[in-house]
Amino acid sequence: MGLEKPAIQINGLYKIYGASPVSALDRIRTGPGSETEAGVFVALKNINLTVETGKICVIMGLSGSGKSTLLRCINRLIDPTAGEIFVRGREITKANKKELPIFVPR
Repeated sequence: MGLEKPAIQINGLYKIYGASPVSALDRIRTGPGSETEAGVFVALKNINLTVETGKICVIMGLSGSGKSTLLRCINRLIDPTAGEIFVRGREITKANKKELPIFVPR
């Protein structure tokens, strides 16, 4: 049972909104307080999370803290700016729209 892959594994997830989020990413990763950089809004910063198979995880926080953005990245309603999301061991961050339905349990 210990060899089972996590249901969800998230590594270094970022979601940045604005004019050029990818170009701001390196500065945001390294600079303290850089999430208030002009022209961008950092919704998720370096999220790391593991949800083991068969477990329940609660995402809670204040209004505007990124809960809905995180869930929308996991279900790919929006694309993250950087990071990896694995569902049952398969990376979905690079999956295209045709590949995504294969991650839904039948």
